Amino acid sequence: MTDVGGRADRHEWRRWIPAAIVVLGLLAYGNSFSGAFLFDDYAAIVNNARIRQLWPAPWSNRLFGEFTFALNYAVGGLNPADYHAVNLAIHVLAGLALYGVVRRTLSGPRLAERIGGAAPWLSGAAALIWVAHPLQTESVTYVVQRYESLMGLLFLLTFYCFIRGRDSARPVAWYALSFGCCALGTVVKEIMAVGPVLVLLYDVLFFPEPAGQKLRRRGLVHAALFATWGVILYFRLRFVGQTLRPGVVAVPRAEAVPPLTYLLTQFQVITHYLRLAFFPHPLCLDYAWPPVTRVHQVILPGLLLAAAGAVTLWAIGRRRPAGFLGAWFFGILGATSSVIPVPDLAFEHRMYLPLAAICVGGVLAVYGAERHAAGGRLTPGWRRLNGWVLAVVLAALTTGTLLRNRDYQSEEAMFRDVLRKRPWNFRQHVALVSTLLADRKIAEAEREGTELVARLQGVLSESGGAATVATSAEYFYPIALSQLGRVRLAAGAAADALPCFEEALRRRPDKESNHLNLALARFLAGQSERALASLRTAVQLEPRYVKAWELMGYVLAERGRFADAIEAYRRTLALDPGRAFVELEMAWILAACPDGGLRDGVEALRLARTANRRFRYPSIRAHDVLAAAYAETGQFAEAAACSAEALAIARERRESPRAEPASGAVPAVRATERSDLVRELESRHRLYAEGKPFRIGAMGARNAAAGGERDATR
Repeated sequence: MTDVGGRADRHEWRRWIPAAIVVLGLLAYGNSFSGAFLFDDYAAIVNNARIRQLWPAPWSNRLFGEFTFALNYAVGGLNPADYHAVNLAIHVLAGLALYGVVRRTLSGPRLAERIGGAAPWLSGAAALIWVAHPLQTESVTYVVQRYESLMGLLFLLTFYCFIRGRDSARPVAWYALSFGCCALGTVVKEIMAVGPVLVLLYDVLFFPEPAGQKLRRRGLVHAALFATWGVILYFRLRFVGQTLRPGVVAVPRAEAVPPLTYLLTQFQVITHYLRLAFFPHPLCLDYAWPPVTRVHQVILPGLLLAAAGAVTLWAIGRRRPAGFLGAWFFGILGATSSVIPVPDLAFEHRMYLPLAAICVGGVLAVYGAERHAAGGRLTPGWRRLNGWVLAVVLAALTTGTLLRNRDYQSEEAMFRDVLRKRPWNFRQHVALVSTLLADRKIAEAEREGTELVARLQGVLSESGGAATVATSAEYFYPIALSQLGRVRLAAGAAADALPCFEEALRRRPDKESNHLNLALARFLAGQSERALASLRTAVQLEPRYVKAWELMGYVLAERGRFADAIEAYRRTLALDPGRAFVELEMAWILAACPDGGLRDGVEALRLARTANRRFRYPSIRAHDVLAAAYAETGQFAEAAACSAEALAIARERRESPRAEPASGAVPAVRATERSDLVRELESRHRLYAEGKPFRIGAMGARNAAAGGERDATR
């Protein structure tokens, strides 16, 4: 083995390079495991019913990515640390794959003479920089962007297996693995479609064989890789007209931006990406990047990128290997940063793979310059200097990554970080209010919500403002009104919430959620019949609107219309079988309804037991309903035991109250005082001890007043 100067390396330190990549990844992301779920994580993971089972596999255009989330859920439920651990493992494996691809390329037939024994060190340096770079945090620490890092791993493995197949005496297995990785990548992210094109270009540039010989040896391999486009086409047709990306889409939507405007804006975005590659600060989760409005805004970025593109095309035309780095960078970014508009104009995770070209190109450029300065051979002094410089660079990058990971520790921390950097990002203002509300920080949520509504009103009332900002404000104004209304509901001010919901509905009457919000406020304000009217409109707009059916059942039960309530709950469970609270409410009616013709103790007990298993915390409501179901079936000893458990939990929380997050469309209908709840539970417990069942009419029509909580899901 030779070192960078061509002499024997007695210590064979290169064997430790893969271990260094693993260790550095663990160091850089060691504080990511305490990160929280945030933003799109809720749509893709926390509230994604498709990942609740391993088989049949989640059927979507991101099937394999969702399957990995389903594996996470099967092993550890919704523990964020487990998801972060898998994300880090994927990133470290991708770093190892990058090291393998670059090392085999630099030591391959095209570059071996020029690079020599430096290939392991150069590829190791590039992979280490890539793994530790803070720009990668959005693809690693932000859990939902596993889609990006997993696709990146499969992309790199496609190349690695293809190269190994070219170098192997028995290439079939390696080529089959390359095809398999490419096919899997297409059901993680559609950007994988660029893979077969770059593999073909790699074959042309790095394997110096006649074209006919390449066609005979690897023509079928390339054909198979391009055949994976059929998978993408299938899912495109399969899910046509449906939202293929989970989460909230920025407004104004990028699809509404003309293709030329989108392309010009990407000149700004890509030059921003390039700056972050060399100086990764400040980083931002959600830029809400505005489209350009003047040509002069993109003249300099456009000239820079045009020059880089021209050099890339020239190098490829001359079959220079350096042209592949430009093709890698522009080819992968081109899927989201070209003339084809996609949702959101800028996201840092789009640089996950393109950053590899910059890291490799930067390391090779420094090495080439040093060799030229040293007369073609690097002395031990040069090598020591390079080692110290690399150590300093890696220390700086690792520190930046560790600091950036701290912003992912909570939703509130991240959203406030975004708003410090992009104060006009209305989407993040809305997300912040939602987070404060979920954390029961009612006063802060009302203050932020009121300020957001006032700011949006100001933007809408101003004349001559930027069109894109005005369009964004017009979209988010009814959303902000609804958020403020929900905050006021949580504060117990239903009358104050009504005007917010009414104005939101006036602006967006086609939005079924606005009808639901108004129904909820009307119900809590004592206008039950008007609430039912709003709910009927909501389900007319969207017959599969689970939350509307759920709230309808609750309101009907409150009005004493138990048969209709049961029917509404059955509709809810038919649409979403896993809603534990709905199972409890239906079991409550079936166990304790005054109408003997509606009561069914056996079904009530089945529903209550099923719901009880779904709760992830000791639930007063679940134990209380289960006790009523046991009593209805004559099992009074079991009823008394469950009732005693509910009573013990209620007494504990009376002494040390804690907020229970809300679930679904129905907020917690709490007893006015914890002592009231305890007294109700004590009364029911005495009934069961005496061998008597409980009937709703005996203690008031509010069938849910006894629970005072909801399932802790979002």
